[in-house]
Amino acid sequence: MSNDRTVEGGGDGAADERLDALMQIDVLILDDLGAEYLMAWAAEQLFVLLNTRYLTDRATVLTSNDRPHALPARLQSRIAEQAQIIWMPLSDYRQLKAGT
Repeated sequence: MSNDRTVEGGGDGAADERLDALMQIDVLILDDLGAEYLMAWAAEQLFVLLNTRYLTDRATVLTSNDRPHALPARLQSRIAEQAQIIWMPLSDYRQLKAGT
């Protein structure tokens, strides 16, 4: 999520256009969810995105190194209700590769 948000009286609306496109695409894949700290605005935009996709029954694939309970509570509820969670307790490939 970028921080080039539209603010009253400024901005070109590019962030809004990208968010709208992500809401409408048939299948959205978000990789490594939770890997970065989300500022309040970005967390809200992520919730809006996932909630809209939830309400319109659009397919969303999420990957994360974190368990679902590590995500913000609002996201947890949207994900848990419609998700098929597959926990794969594997070692980090990059750490394994660095140790060899």
